[in-house]
Amino acid sequence: MPRVIEESKREELKSRMLKLLSINGRMSIGNLGKNLGITKPSAYHLFLETIKEYDLHFVPEIDIEKIWRYEFIKMSRMRTKKEILDEAIEEIPEAGYEEYIVVFNFLKGAPTEEQFTKAVEGSYIPQFVAKLGGKYDFIMYGVSRNYEEINSFIINLSKKLKKPVVSKLNKIKGQFGFFPLRKELLEKFNISETYLALLLGLNENGRQEFISIAKKYKKEQQGMVYAMDRLRRTEILKRVTYFEGKPKNTYNIVMQMKIFDYDKYTPKKNSWGLQIMKEYENRHNEYMYMCDISNPQGIFIFASFADKAAADKFIKNVKRNNAGIEITTSRVMNVLIGQLGVRDFDMKYSQQYRSLENDKLVPRFNRKNLENPIDEETSENRYMPDPNSTEYQ
Repeated sequence: MPRVIEESKREELKSRMLKLLSINGRMSIGNLGKNLGITKPSAYHLFLETIKEYDLHFVPEIDIEKIWRYEFIKMSRMRTKKEILDEAIEEIPEAGYEEYIVVFNFLKGAPTEEQFTKAVEGSYIPQFVAKLGGKYDFIMYGVSRNYEEINSFIINLSKKLKKPVVSKLNKIKGQFGFFPLRKELLEKFNISETYLALLLGLNENGRQEFISIAKKYKKEQQGMVYAMDRLRRTEILKRVTYFEGKPKNTYNIVMQMKIFDYDKYTPKKNSWGLQIMKEYENRHNEYMYMCDISNPQGIFIFASFADKAAADKFIKNVKRNNAGIEITTSRVMNVLIGQLGVRDFDMKYSQQYRSLENDKLVPRFNRKNLENPIDEETSENRYMPDPNSTEYQ
C-alpha cells in the first residue's frame, strides 16, 4: 500500500511532479518516485491523481525550424552529387517550415466563431485559432512552407467569409513554450516513414511504449528507439511534454510588446528575465508562450491567470520591469482550433535561462538526464499508464 501523504506535502509533490513531466513526459513511475523522494507505489497513485486533476495530455514538443534537415536528407538519399545539387536548387525552397502569428480585424463586422472555424479548418496551416476580445477579432498560430503559402491562405479566408479583413502577419522565432501540433501538419513532414511514425505515435499519446507505436505503424521496435535518439540529438524533438486539458488558470490573455526604444529596453531585459526565473521557481508558471516578432519589432506573450485581477497585476509588473515598450493586450475568449500549451514548465530548462547562464547572471545548472527519454523504457520501469485508460476515470 502507498504511504499516506499529508495534504500540504501532497500539493507540493504534485507541483514538482508537473515540472518533472514538463521536461520529460515519458519519465517512468520509478524515476518520478526517486526524484520526488517517495516510494514507487506512492508516485504511481500521485501520478494518477495529477493526471485526472489536470487532464494531462502527453505530446511531443517539436522544433519546426529544424524539420528541413531531415526533409533534405530524405530528398538527397541515393543520389549522385550532381543530382543532389540539381534537386537542392529546385527543392530547397520547399524543405522546412516557417511559423507565424496572425491577428485578424474585420472591417464590416466580424464573422461568428462557427463561420471563422469553418473557413480555416480545411487547411493544415492553423495549429491554434482563438476568438479575442479587445483590439483584434481573432488570432492564429500557423505553420506553412513559406510566406506565399500562408499569405494565400489569408486571401482565400477573406474570400470564403466574403468580408474585408485587415491582418497582421508576423513571422516568429519561438523562445519559450509551445503550441501542440495537429496531426494534419505532422502528416505533411517529408521525412523518413520511421521518424514520422514515431512523431505521430507520440502525438497520439506521448507515454505509450515504442512497441505499441511500432505495431500500429508496422515498423520495427528498434527503429522507434533509433528514431527517438536521432530526433532528440538533432533537437527536432525537443522533448515529450504535456498540456493541461483542465488548467486551474482559465483567464487567458495575449500581450503584444512593441519595442520603440532599444536603448531603454535592452538594459532592463535581463533583469526582467531574472525575475521570471525566480518568480516561477516554486509556483505554477503563468507564461505559456513567448516569441520574437519583427512587424512591429517586439514580443508576443500568451499567458494564463486565475482571474482578471491576477492578469492586471501581471501586466503592471511587465510595464514596471521594462522600458521603451508599448503594450497591447487582448483576452482569449474561446479556443476554436488546437490547444494552448498550458503546463508548469521548469524555467531552468528554458532558452532564457541558458542565455542568462552565458551572461553569468544565474548559477550554472546541471540538467542531468531529465531531458533524455531513452533511458526511461527499461524492463524494470516499462509500464507507463495510458492517460486515455478507464483507470483514470
